[in-house]
Amino acid sequence: MGLKKNDNKPRTGTQKPEFKFNLSTVSNALRNDTFLFVSGAVITIIAIFFIIAYISFLFNGGTDQSAIANGVAQEIENSTGLLGARVSDNFVNRWFGIPSILIPVFLTVCGLNMMRITHFRVFRWFVSCAFLMVWCSSFLQLVLSSVMSSSFIVPGGSHGVNLNSFFVTYVGIPGLILIQIVTMLIYCVYLTRRTIQVIRDGAEGIKRGVRHMEKADETGTDDTEFLLENRCD
Repeated sequence: MGLKKNDNKPRTGTQKPEFKFNLSTVSNALRNDTFLFVSGAVITIIAIFFIIAYISFLFNGGTDQSAIANGVAQEIENSTGLLGARVSDNFVNRWFGIPSILIPVFLTVCGLNMMRITHFRVFRWFVSCAFLMVWCSSFLQLVLSSVMSSSFIVPGGSHGVNLNSFFVTYVGIPGLILIQIVTMLIYCVYLTRRTIQVIRDGAEGIKRGVRHMEKADETGTDDTEFLLENRCD
């Protein structure tokens, strides 16, 4: 019998080792406790930086905008410097307005969860922060735009301005208000089913009040007399 030849050739020093991409290895690395803790800490620190920049912008944003426009970085008064002034200005005026604070808040929640310090339901937080940011952007722009017309802050940001302009064009201000009421109602029902019972109880209270007023008109007695009669009974 003939001997089988060995096809495996010996590697030389000039040959490069074969690299195989393994998804399981990457997945295990991403689930590593040390990696998650460090990543969560970095995300949390960045989020805290954005929160400080946001708060400082509410007090010093007007001065910072002038300094940025004139190219004088030394006059920036934001506590987080030029970077914080630019980021917070984008968050507030070019994005979602005052509700933009929910972006770093959500990042903080994600970071603390990755560090396993807290155990928040991230998806629920994401839905809540996303909805409230969009809804409050539209609401604050509708309510505060005339009051803060001369302010350096756009209360609803560019998003609130564009969204309200779209709905006002098609359904008017009454339609916009009704849309805000309906969407907030849906969100409250999503948070807790008790919202339905609260609305029903409120409607029932209104109905009782209307019946009481109708009964008072029919008998010719006012509310005071009606209460006194009930007490005497």
